[in-house]
Amino acid sequence: MSLRGVIHSVLLGDLDTTIHGLTGHVAVLDELMRLLAEYLVYGAAAVVALLWFHRAGLRAGLAVALGAVVALGLGQVLASFVPEARPFVVDHFSPLIAHSADGSFPSDHLLVLGALTGGCLVASRPVAATAAVMALLVAAARVFVGVHHPIDVVAGFLIGMGCGLAAWAALGPLQRVIDHIDAWLQHRRLRTIRLGRTASPRLSR
Repeated sequence: MSLRGVIHSVLLGDLDTTIHGLTGHVAVLDELMRLLAEYLVYGAAAVVALLWFHRAGLRAGLAVALGAVVALGLGQVLASFVPEARPFVVDHFSPLIAHSADGSFPSDHLLVLGALTGGCLVASRPVAATAAVMALLVAAARVFVGVHHPIDVVAGFLIGMGCGLAAWAALGPLQRVIDHIDAWLQHRRLRTIRLGRTASPRLSR
């Protein structure tokens, strides 16, 4: 058994079979999970739009973008070293959504949503919590419909979150430049601050 398989077995047990086993019993639940699995990730755009009105939103938005790019890059590297067939390929069933039979580990959706959560965490815990709830729903839905194992979505979220937090920290030395750009955007009325308190030393690190 691969290292990924051992970790999955020890930490998550037979969770993928349990969750996917709920399919086919309630049509409304199946349809809801299809929608969440395919489309809720686009809600990330709404969270980013919300950041545009947050006092620390410019740095957070940059951290999200940078973190997502790095996370997706790492995901590609991991996928090449840890090739993992999707559940519907392994267990020979038809997933509830159309999907290619490419590698399953880690989940690109959760890499992005993890980066969104991590990039927002220092700037705004409520926004980060919104992103985390969105990530949880997408993770559960993608296991439910049969296109990911639980370890795929858990690893994707944790990697993405780490990249988002690292990107926030990496932007710290550029805070003055970001502040100047932000002041120019606000002066031009391209960005209006409606959320968040006055910047604190914690935000400018």
